[in-house]
Amino acid sequence: MRVVFNTITWGNNKPDFIVMPQAVQEFYEATLQPQERYTNTKAANSGFENLTFKAVPVLFDRDSIAGNIFFLNSNYINLCVHKDANMATGKFVEPENQDAMTAKTLWQGNLTIKERRKHGKITGITV
Repeated sequence: MRVVFNTITWGNNKPDFIVMPQAVQEFYEATLQPQERYTNTKAANSGFENLTFKAVPVLFDRDSIAGNIFFLNSNYINLCVHKDANMATGKFVEPENQDAMTAKTLWQGNLTIKERRKHGKITGITV
């Protein structure tokens, strides 16, 4: 994790969140437990609420690809929306068997990434 993080960091421009599968995140959390030091015993009894790596949040996603860790920089992730399909409403139709009117709503877009060298991925992790 250290090598990938350092490789894709350019000055203050670094990943701002890390995503991994639940099993990998739980393994990462378990590796940190021997280093825990508590001054507030009430907080210690509740476990970790937030995990970080180099002050960057480490999150898990149940739908993440198994055995992968993604280092992402949200400054270079964009949602591009089609100008003619940004919640465009079609014509209203009144069904025969209902006292209602319905219309189709159209949305088209794509999640894009630029500056790919500022994102990272580790593969083949087994726990």
